[in-house]
Amino acid sequence: MARRLAPRQSARLVLMLAVLSAPASAGLPALRDALAQDREYLRADTSESKAAMQELTTLAEFGLAEAHVMLAAEYARRNTWQDLEAASTHYQLAFEGGYSLALGDYARMLMKRPAMIETKAAWFKSALPQYPWFASFSSVRNTLDVYATFPEPFSEQAVDRLHDLYMRGCLEDCQGDYYRGLIADRRNLLDEAEQAYASAAQQSLRGLSAYFEFLGRSEGLKERFESFVQELEPEAETLPSEVVAGIGQRLQTLNESFSPLVVQWLDRAIAMGESEALLSRIEYMLALPEAFSYDDTAALIEQVRQTHPVRADLLKATLMTTLAWNRLDPESARDLLEQLKAAGSDEAWVGMGDLYSMGGLDEVDQYAAIREYEAVAARGNGAAFQKIAQIYRQGRSICIDHARAFAYAEFAQQLGEAKASVFIAELRPKLDDAAVASLDSLRAELKERFPSRHFR
Repeated sequence: MARRLAPRQSARLVLMLAVLSAPASAGLPALRDALAQDREYLRADTSESKAAMQELTTLAEFGLAEAHVMLAAEYARRNTWQDLEAASTHYQLAFEGGYSLALGDYARMLMKRPAMIETKAAWFKSALPQYPWFASFSSVRNTLDVYATFPEPFSEQAVDRLHDLYMRGCLEDCQGDYYRGLIADRRNLLDEAEQAYASAAQQSLRGLSAYFEFLGRSEGLKERFESFVQELEPEAETLPSEVVAGIGQRLQTLNESFSPLVVQWLDRAIAMGESEALLSRIEYMLALPEAFSYDDTAALIEQVRQTHPVRADLLKATLMTTLAWNRLDPESARDLLEQLKAAGSDEAWVGMGDLYSMGGLDEVDQYAAIREYEAVAARGNGAAFQKIAQIYRQGRSICIDHARAFAYAEFAQQLGEAKASVFIAELRPKLDDAAVASLDSLRAELKERFPSRHFR
């Protein structure tokens, strides 16, 4: 008599048969090759990409740790709170499945959302003793990445040993300057930290982010960063494409008026294949319509539509409400945004808030704008918090409140909103004693109104 399989065994058998019966071109090697050729492969809104995501999900359910890591990396790139929670789950499953190197990728991802770090600290503390830190170069690098996000469990002696082994073992794509800057920074050796971060900024996006954040702690961020960028000009073509894009995007946040330097670096990144730089370029054109043409902007939006149709619709809605081009169609923009809201786009709520904030439908209505922004701020949308911060700072048809603007921007920064760092650095000197004294109560108010358990 045949033995009946338990439900769990039966499910695993079905998954095994599904994997084994897949076409010869399918599986992890093919998916790995596709991603190597096109980083947007799993992200594109195409039937092929959706099928690839489904196949990768099936392989992860079968228990393949590498599939969990690849899924985690994809969810991490999508960058919403819900996606990062999904990525966290996959990284943890990969680690529990024996792939200890998932810890480093996981820790790096959490730096995108500082608000998440505290919620994952206990899990990392329990995971760190479960593998040998110094057993191989990969383990050393992995552990240094955990230290970058969670320094508390590490002694200075252990950190020094990890860094020394890393520097002796690294042969390519080395991040030694980033780690050296981080260690010096945490030990308050600020001159050494700045020097190391400046070198790291030329090697990787996280090195650039660390250097930019370091400069933002003191006055003169714009002047110091632009001076640094000008010095890089002779070797710009040799920099990694993600660094080139990152420089362009940071210059964009620093320049509210037209700067050819922004266009120069964003166009350079676009030529290198950085799709996010193209989106940043369009946003810059929409923000400064006097410096660009309607037709050029519309053409770039249609270019984005090929791979990101929802993003293209959101940009088109902004295009239809840009006063300077005399092509206003606010009713169509509102209808488009309502459709996108109904389809579940959080960005559409932000777009609708923008419509009210600029007075696109009638008069400026900042309270209606704040209602739209807060609807998605409650779901963990950092851009919405940043928009509210800007309203309270500018005081257009609403009272200026620098303290409230600062508190909202801090929340945006914790949720990974790139523009918040510059905003905070510029606003901090404007806070008087009364504003500073009120910050703790404002922070507590926002935490109570927007608990992270509701983020998605």
